[in-house]
Amino acid sequence: MTNAESAERLLKEAEHIFGEELARCLQEGAHNLAIRRAQEVVELALKALIKFLGADFPKVHDPAMAFIQLAPKKGLAISRADLARIQKISFGLA
Repeated sequence: MTNAESAERLLKEAEHIFGEELARCLQEGAHNLAIRRAQEVVELALKALIKFLGADFPKVHDPAMAFIQLAPKKGLAISRADLARIQKISFGLA
């Protein structure tokens, strides 16, 4: 499986969780599960981005630091403020 294929699979998983499981948790008032599902969405999306950038993601629940270190090296145009926000969100959920 190529990095692009792996990234697409991860994004599809994140989309499924976001679109169905997370929404259902919120509708049912299961806020603790909604937070867990939100963390999964962020984790999977970051891991997909790392794969799209051609690297292997770390086997951790908070891959933000790996993405933050990799993005500038791969020439991804993303501001420091956005990187800081990504890190804060991922850390807060993990």
